[in-house]
Amino acid sequence: MGALEAAAKAALSPNDFDVFCAAIRMTDSVQTPRNHLAHWIWGTCEQLPDALLLADPKGHQDRDRELKLAFERAGGPDVNEIINLNRYDPATVLVYRRGDLERAKCDLEDAEWIVALLTVYLDHLIRRAASDTDFEGQRVAGLRNALFQLFLGKRLFREAWDRIRADRQNGE
Repeated sequence: MGALEAAAKAALSPNDFDVFCAAIRMTDSVQTPRNHLAHWIWGTCEQLPDALLLADPKGHQDRDRELKLAFERAGGPDVNEIINLNRYDPATVLVYRRGDLERAKCDLEDAEWIVALLTVYLDHLIRRAASDTDFEGQRVAGLRNALFQLFLGKRLFREAWDRIRADRQNGE
């Protein structure tokens, strides 16, 4: 990502670079729930029947290591030890409800949409055409402005854009 960002900074105008960075920040922000859903251990419990529980797989690896050590020990593990090792620390379990999943889905769809439009917005031929002062250049510049307005219509992009702009004003 560092190399991509450096290349973008060298090739883009400051404003286009900010658009690029806002889109990247947006896609980064939607990765966490996506990674939880893709890589964490799914479960349920009686106390939360309407929820999906996601356990950190690192805890599962630690448990497997402890179980292996317990079985290798002379006399092996006792039943209580096995039961305790099969319990997850609640601090490592996330609870996703329907609203959380719907929000994550919407955010992922928005990020996909922004990235698809970003390829058009930052296309070098379109950027070059937009800089022309003739009618066609003005039309293409209008298209880029319309795309930018669509970006700003997406909450996560707008939040990332506002943070970048605030950082610029504060000299960061």
